[in-house]
Amino acid sequence: MQVPNEQIEKYPIKLHSNSVSEIWYHSNPKFCLPKCCIYFYFISPLKYQSLKNEILMHMYCRLLKQLLTEKLYPAELIGFKYVIRFLLNGFTLKISGLNETLPLVAATLAQGMVQCSSFITKDIFENIKIQQIQTYYDSVSKPEIFIIDMILSILKHIHHSQIDMFTAVQDITLKDFQDFVKSFTERLYIQCLVQGNITPSAAIKIVQQFIKTINCSSLHSNTIQQFRGTQIPLGISYYKIKNINKLDTTSMIKNYYQAGVTAIDLATLIRLISYIMDDKLYKIFADKFDATVNVVNYYGILGYSITVCTQAHKYKTEYVDKKIDEFLRWFKNDLEKLTEEELDVYKEMFLKSRSHDDVNIENERNWYQILYQTYVFNLHEQEILVLKDINVKKLREWFADHTSNGSNFRKLSLHIVGTIPKKAKYVDLEYINDDHQQYKPTKYHYITKVENYKKKLFIFPTKCSTILSEHRISNTLTI
Repeated sequence: MQVPNEQIEKYPIKLHSNSVSEIWYHSNPKFCLPKCCIYFYFISPLKYQSLKNEILMHMYCRLLKQLLTEKLYPAELIGFKYVIRFLLNGFTLKISGLNETLPLVAATLAQGMVQCSSFITKDIFENIKIQQIQTYYDSVSKPEIFIIDMILSILKHIHHSQIDMFTAVQDITLKDFQDFVKSFTERLYIQCLVQGNITPSAAIKIVQQFIKTINCSSLHSNTIQQFRGTQIPLGISYYKIKNINKLDTTSMIKNYYQAGVTAIDLATLIRLISYIMDDKLYKIFADKFDATVNVVNYYGILGYSITVCTQAHKYKTEYVDKKIDEFLRWFKNDLEKLTEEELDVYKEMFLKSRSHDDVNIENERNWYQILYQTYVFNLHEQEILVLKDINVKKLREWFADHTSNGSNFRKLSLHIVGTIPKKAKYVDLEYINDDHQQYKPTKYHYITKVENYKKKLFIFPTKCSTILSEHRISNTLTI
């Protein structure tokens, strides 16, 4: 059923709130199909009570995904979608599809969360554990992922690193996992946004039935972890490590420049500068490096970063770091030449890049405002107002203040140094002898020297057709 136009609010409204949940609602009048998207954030104090619990949280989400893959396969065939993501104090669940099937699917999801523990067998647990070990290993062995872990280990007040989790997951037991899964749904706080072509009463009915099925109690007071960021000192801080994958030549440098506490004015200013910078960065570095600039918000602290990927045998990370410094000095001088007319063009292009598709019910901008409790639903309109007050002088002054020799220059330079390949004198094979080889040496043939083994083998007569067939088989196997 479509919502009457006179009842439509421009931004999300809170329909319901109590000690267990809050339900937000946003109707989309531009989307005519009977579809909607529901977001859940399951907040639990368990995840950050210990390193072990964070690992168990990851394993729980992995188990839930596998369970839902089986249960929701028919729904996926008719276009239903769901996504599970880890977050600071728990995990998020996003579901979208036709209104008439959504209540049934939501009920299946809730039942899956409650019944998860009954599906855990020793084999399933071992399989989940192996997958989690592989995930942590991939995270530390891929520079583009691990460098984020490096920066979080410094900027996040309390942080469990991927290496810590890779080490600790080895000791997780079946009982640990079973106990965690059973206790997760006992106490929760659930944030929710229903968005799309659905009435408020239908939205509340679906979500409250979902919560009723989970049957969780409210959280104890002051049990949720409050995440705090750290302020890096004035000047430059370096953090350098070698690539954990000793066969990987990839080097990566991420220079992070910290600005200050999040505010609309500061965020818009940094985003505009970074937008202009990105345009220049591509022109300067395109022929040498793969370089990107990003605006980052780590736990309420704004900044921007420049990331460069290269190969260890081509450039040292110190050389790349100097090139980034040279670029920033060049960019600072380039801002001195920027005119107000040129800045207006950049502002217009920037606003276009920040515009959103209002017809897409899965647009997540409203959800992020709820998720991080900022509730600035008219962010785009506020950015437009802030941009009007930004002129070239303000850009120059802020950038000069936050670069080398500026009074607020705070730089964190992270380096992952790849392995330079060297000429190997030889490559040798290490043969494996089974434990029972010494007891039955005549019953089995254990190959420790291929040439010695082959000397005793019968050689079949060669035929042209045989060679041709073997060639075909070989090609087939190669493909």
